[in-house]
Amino acid sequence: MKEQFEKDLKHFKVYDTYTPDFNKTLLTSKFYSKYEGQNSDDVADPILMEKIKKVKYGTPRDRHPWPSTENQCYGWFHEPLVPIVWDDNRYYHPRKSSDFIRHELQLKMDESALPKVKFAGIPFKVQ
Repeated sequence: MKEQFEKDLKHFKVYDTYTPDFNKTLLTSKFYSKYEGQNSDDVADPILMEKIKKVKYGTPRDRHPWPSTENQCYGWFHEPLVPIVWDDNRYYHPRKSSDFIRHELQLKMDESALPKVKFAGIPFKVQ
């Protein structure tokens, strides 16, 4: 332990005060600074910027002509193969309500018809 402490004292110097050197460049830049990393001479290549926007904001349908994974197959072709005629009841007949919902609505209506008893206090003794 003593050897380690002596080695640390020999090779490391502890500074009590620190004064920054503003003439020296920093090791890491501040990514959030609007002044660092931007020169007025630099102009971004519009073709490169367009490619970056396409990759960043594009969907897989914009990048590939066909689905590349099995999960993409489900939503890739969203147009129906046969056009749906909404007025034709032979092929389009949605349920207006399910049996479960009808039963729940009936229970709610039965409960609302009952008179409500006002709360008269705590039904048990508190010590």
